[in-house]
Amino acid sequence: MKHILSLVAAFLMALGASAQHEPTFELGTPAPDFTACDTLGVSHSLSDFSDRLVVVDFWASWCGDCRREMPALKQLYADYKDRGVDFISVSFDENEASWKSCLRKQQFGWLQVSNLQPWHSKVNGVSTTTNPIALAYDLKWIPTLYLIDHGKIAAYDVTVEEFEAKLKEIIK
Repeated sequence: MKHILSLVAAFLMALGASAQHEPTFELGTPAPDFTACDTLGVSHSLSDFSDRLVVVDFWASWCGDCRREMPALKQLYADYKDRGVDFISVSFDENEASWKSCLRKQQFGWLQVSNLQPWHSKVNGVSTTTNPIALAYDLKWIPTLYLIDHGKIAAYDVTVEEFEAKLKEIIK
C-alpha cells in the first residue's frame, strides 16, 4: 500500500510540474503576432498565416527536451502537412551557426525562423524571460507547441504526444 501511495504522490507531483510549464492563455484568444527571419534572412510573420491552421513549435538546438521531441515532431509534420496544416518552428538559439548546423542535420521540411535571442537569461542570478516572442507566448518551457486556428489560439502543450491528441480532436 505504501508503494502505491508513493506512486500516486509522484504522479500528482509530475502532473503539477507539467502544468507549471504550460502557458496560461485562454483558448480562442488572438495569437500574438511575431516576425522573425529564416536562415536566409527573409522575414516571416505569423500574421502571414492568419487564414490557416498553423502549428508553431518553440525550441532551441541546445535544448535536450527539444531534441528528444524532434522525431515525434517530424512525424507530426509528415502526418498533417497534406491535411491543411502549416508548421513554423521558432528557435531561441543565440548562436546562428549552431542553429543552422542543427537545421542541416535535422532536415526539417517546414519553415524555420529565429530572432537569435534566447528565450530566457539570467539577470542578477535570476532566470527571466527577455525574448519578446517568448514573452508574448507566455513560454515557461521549451519545447512548447501551439496550434493557431485562423489567428486564434486553439491548443498548446509541451509534448508532441499530448499536443497531437488535441490536434486530432480539432481537425476531425
